[in-house]
Amino acid sequence: MKVGTVWLVGVLLVVSMSSWAQDVSEEARRYMVRGRTAIEMAKTMDDLRYAVKELEQAARLAPQWADPHFNLGVVQEKLGNTAGAIASFRRYLELAPEAVDAAKVRDKIIALEYMQERTAQAQALSGNWSGYAVRVEGDRFTAEGRSRPAPVQVIFHGGLLLGDMDQQPELPDAVHRFEGQIAGAVIKGIVTREAFIEGRSGCEIPKERSEFTGKVNDEGTQMVLKFPRTIYKAEWTGVFWGLENCTAVNAKETQQAELVLAVSLPAGGVGIELQFDTADTLPVVVRTFPAGPAEQAGVHAGDRILAVDGQTVRGLRNVEVIKRLRGEPGTSVAVRIERNGMPEELTLTRADLAAMVAPQQAAAGATAAKKGVSATSSGCFIATAAYGSPFEEHVATLREFRDRHLLTNAPGRWFVAQYYEHSPPLADYIREREGLRTVVRGVLTPVVYAVRHPVWALLAVVALLALLVGWRRRRNVVSRVV
Repeated sequence: MKVGTVWLVGVLLVVSMSSWAQDVSEEARRYMVRGRTAIEMAKTMDDLRYAVKELEQAARLAPQWADPHFNLGVVQEKLGNTAGAIASFRRYLELAPEAVDAAKVRDKIIALEYMQERTAQAQALSGNWSGYAVRVEGDRFTAEGRSRPAPVQVIFHGGLLLGDMDQQPELPDAVHRFEGQIAGAVIKGIVTREAFIEGRSGCEIPKERSEFTGKVNDEGTQMVLKFPRTIYKAEWTGVFWGLENCTAVNAKETQQAELVLAVSLPAGGVGIELQFDTADTLPVVVRTFPAGPAEQAGVHAGDRILAVDGQTVRGLRNVEVIKRLRGEPGTSVAVRIERNGMPEELTLTRADLAAMVAPQQAAAGATAAKKGVSATSSGCFIATAAYGSPFEEHVATLREFRDRHLLTNAPGRWFVAQYYEHSPPLADYIREREGLRTVVRGVLTPVVYAVRHPVWALLAVVALLALLVGWRRRRNVVSRVV
């Protein structure tokens, strides 16, 4: 792959021409020349990595020489090392704040930080979503997984002996693949459903392809993909076993489908509860879990999270920060915190988050309500127990309603505080009883529907009241007649 060597060398020469008058060692100059030569010879990205090694050596030998850092920044940007390029350009400005190109370099840093932020958002969306493998690269979106296809009407023709029978069998999950573009929270593209065999008739239901639209919620915990799908009619005949025959497969009608995917997070965490303040844009530690990795490393309540694994978290959505902190138990994560205005670098080894959270869940709920903790912290205990996951779509809807309509006013905060204080024991009781979980889901599902569709819910209530009033009047008339 060509790397635009002529342009790259031109950029480097503009800065390097003035550097030779500086008092640097001959050895440092030697590595600088070697680095430039490596750039001139580069035909592939791998060739540019040789230039990085030479320029890094020049920078080590002449630590106050600005030009190697600028050159490093240009090459690192070309290699896709955005974080390294930002660090190199910043060092260049520290050493040459009055350079003629200082303003352009500052603009370049701003542009790279924006690219880094977009990349971080894409990486946060990539992963496992309710069994679907989601991948985001730049503005390209793909998701692949197995879901139930549209129902198939199966008609059996048994002739004079058995007659005709109309059936709608249970279908196996089929592979769906979504491909398109993502801009912010909006997704558009093409969805493909692979062909499959309907087991009872033996008919092949053909491959289907249609347009889809989608949206990621504000927290980044749920995405909804909407698309049309075709209901097919499959016809088959047969009188004896082994003599069945698929005679026809035809499209019957089209219906709108909605696929709701919730983000799945790894089991490991660092054992902290975060509060996200939109005015500050940096998450603040509310508390640490006893004996957890964060507490053992000396993280305190009030510390602010600045960066995770070398990438800033400023401006990221809540779930993006959480996904960076989460990982498989036993893996390491580098966290930069700020305490009393001073940054500190920590390396934490993730542990099983469920084991840390369970003993502290009740206390966490009360603390969260009193402090006005956002939806990413503990809460929604009964709903989580009923649906099985804090990121299940119904739980996410209730959590969003809490943040938008309850925690924003005094009566709502009082209600949430009372709920968090008294609900954890009940949630534990529900969690261990599958029958009770089913009952609670049955109670909560209409509530979730009302939250999602308040207008329709209000119309339903009005209609019900109208029916009750009508029934009441009719009962009064009948009583008077009697």
